[in-house]
Amino acid sequence: MDDYTKDRLKDLSSQIDKIDDKIDNIQTDVNRQVSDFQHHEKHDRKDIQKIQHTLTNIDEKLDEYNKQLDTHISNSNANTSQLKILSDKVLPIVEANQAEKVIREWTEEKAKKTKKILALVTTIAAAAASVLKLLGYF
Repeated sequence: MDDYTKDRLKDLSSQIDKIDDKIDNIQTDVNRQVSDFQHHEKHDRKDIQKIQHTLTNIDEKLDEYNKQLDTHISNSNANTSQLKILSDKVLPIVEANQAEKVIREWTEEKAKKTKKILALVTTIAAAAASVLKLLGYF
């Protein structure tokens, strides 16, 4: 082999070595990227599981809150019905009793005043009768 061919073979061998090194570097980069991807994928799956668990808990709590809300609405409707009954049937009775009480108290107060006035009139009449007796009219 001549020197040119030898030099050419050395040059080609060197280029092949460089290409081989580049392929090794690319393979190393690809392996690193695959490893990074797998690592991120693993963590993403864990995050997805956490999120799904959290969403399940939120759904369960919402269901419970909806049940409680339905119970409160039902109780509120029952209370509204009871208040309607009270306002329609009981309130008039209470108002009538209150009116009777006010009239009774007013009547009792007027009766006391009337008794006081009659007692005063009786006292004045007795005093007048005594004065008239003293004056000799009786």
